[in-house]
Amino acid sequence: MEKENWLDKKSRKRLLFVFAAVAGSGVIVMLLWHFRMVLDGVFSVFGWVWNVMAGFVAGLVIAYLFVPLLDWQQKMLMKIPILKNKEQTARGVGIAGTYLLIFLVIFGVLTLIVVAVTKQVQTIDFENLPRLIQDLEKQVVGLINELIATLEKYGIMTNEMKEWLSSTRSNLTGSLSSVGDGVFSFANDLKNFFSNALFAVIFSIYFLYDTQGLLSYWSKAFEALLGKRVHGAIAVLLSDADSCFSGYIRGQLADAGFMAVSVSILLSIVGVPYAVVIGIFSGIGNLIPYVGPIVAYGLTIGVCAASGSWKIMLMALVLLVILQTVDGNVVNPRLLSQSIDVHPVLVIVGLLFGSALGGLAGMLLAVPVAAFLKIQFEKLVALRTVPKE
Repeated sequence: MEKENWLDKKSRKRLLFVFAAVAGSGVIVMLLWHFRMVLDGVFSVFGWVWNVMAGFVAGLVIAYLFVPLLDWQQKMLMKIPILKNKEQTARGVGIAGTYLLIFLVIFGVLTLIVVAVTKQVQTIDFENLPRLIQDLEKQVVGLINELIATLEKYGIMTNEMKEWLSSTRSNLTGSLSSVGDGVFSFANDLKNFFSNALFAVIFSIYFLYDTQGLLSYWSKAFEALLGKRVHGAIAVLLSDADSCFSGYIRGQLADAGFMAVSVSILLSIVGVPYAVVIGIFSGIGNLIPYVGPIVAYGLTIGVCAASGSWKIMLMALVLLVILQTVDGNVVNPRLLSQSIDVHPVLVIVGLLFGSALGGLAGMLLAVPVAAFLKIQFEKLVALRTVPKE
């Protein structure tokens, strides 16, 4: 009788599956055992990738934000007889016009800030600044020493308190020696910023110039690699994401610009100090829901209280309330007419998670991400509630 073969094709597949399951389980156990080390390594890799790709990602974001403006410029330019039927030439001129507009806006904002703070900066005696910092350091260290002595005298001092105060005193002592390192670090960060900005401009110009060609190429490539069904599902997801992000982000940027200009003008009219600076920060804060009004009111109250301008503060607050009402009920809804409806509770929850996960950038993207998740959840509910035939 012929001996039964236990290693037939079906048995080999089962054996291979068992080995793969055991090996996979071992890898998972090892990853969990060294989770902190693996997590540090992943973050290190992502940090390195981000440092390399920061210019590319920034260029992609710039192109995404300004494509509608460029398309409109190209359409208008092609009505000019000399540029008629010259699509790429008109697009190149439009790119130049777009970057000229960006440059003028940035230059104008920086100029306004410099003009607003110049008088205050002129009052600073930079020659005596190191001595002033030294005196301040001595006063703070002396205060800590007196606090330690007083607490010890009355028997209140604990070892933990003494250790913390001593550590604070040690960190303050010789702080001037770290000023040079701080300046060097700032200069290095500034160099990296301008380097990434330069690459962002280069990449964005390329993306803007050949937007349709790039979209067509990668659409065909993903359809070939992933298949029509998967590619179709991804295309629907990207379409939903675009509807959530594009209108919201562009609308918020336009609304932030409107609020920055309006707050600056109104506060300047009533004579609030640093009105332009307050307006700019209010506009930036307006990018995040509920933050813009807090910034506007807080800075206005702080500046006016510091200068004792109570009457000016009262008039400024009344004007800010009127402006915020107009913006919330007229301007913002019109600029965000294509944005989706998100419940305020969902907005707040999104802001909390966004802040915890991504800081300021996470808060900026919290609302469109929450909107995207809401759309997908509603689609899933609709799909599950469709009666089966």
